[in-house]
Formats: sequence, C-alpha cells, structure tokens
Amino acid sequence: MKKEDIQSVLDLINECSYVEKHSPFVYWVLSNYFGNVTLVGHDSNRIMGFVSSIIGSEPRKSAYIWQIAVDAKWRRKGIARTLIRHLFKEYEKQEIEAVEFSIAPNNNASLALFSNTIVEIGLELIEMDGFHLSVDNLGWQETHRHFMVNLR
Repeated sequence: MKKEDIQSVLDLINECSYVEKHSPFVYWVLSNYFGNVTLVGHDSNRIMGFVSSIIGSEPRKSAYIWQIAVDAKWRRKGIARTLIRHLFKEYEKQEIEAVEFSIAPNNNASLALFSNTIVEIGLELIEMDGFHLSVDNLGWQETHRHFMVNLR
C-alpha cells in the first residue's frame, strides 16, 4: 500500500459494513510503516481489495492480520484469497515466524476464507482458546475467535 492509496482504501472501507472504520491517520501509518504487509489489489480504475497487517517484535517475529475488505462487485472472485496468498509470501521474505488474526464469532465467511486459504498454502490453522479483549477503564470489551499460523 502506498500513501496515494489511502483515499481509495477509505472509500472501500466505508462501503464495507463488515469492516471497522478508522481515521485517515491509521491508514497513513499502515502505508508509511507497514506498506509492505498492507496490500491493495487494483483493477484499471480502482482498488478491488485491501488487506492490512502489522509486524510485531521480539521475542518471536510475528504478524497480525488486521483488516481485509473487497469491493462488492469483486467479491467471490478470489480477490481476498489472492491478497492473503501474497501477504504470506511477503511474510516468508521477512522471515516472519507466526501469523495471528481474530474473527468475530459470527463471521463464518471470513473463517472459511482464512481456513481454506491457509490449508491451500499448506499450513495449519490453530485456534487459540478464550480470546477476550477489554479495556476496563473504558468499559469496552469484545470476544473474538483468535487464530495462529506457525510459519517456521
């Protein structure tokens, strides 16, 4: 992802009810610091899809897949799967050891996408137990299914 893609990514995110909206600053950070692991798929006129991830640090070099979105007219055509495959190739180049991601409990389409793609790549999807997010002083909490894929 490049800085020039930010507006198009924001437009795509705004059209996707299933993706949490963030400020332009967040997408600037992704393009500026994680552009090699935040990918966009283009047709000749606009962005077809987007996947963002961030790289963790020691003690184990890991990545977290944060968001994935595909334009409505391009859904069910393999765009998301292609983006994930390219993302995993980039993780391999960067010697990432593990990849994690979270899925809302009722998002069966996302779970099928990741499960099928990861199996096709030849890796194993591991579901972690009891992933509950909260920030007590904000009164915020969510429960997600959390997954990990070991690359090494």
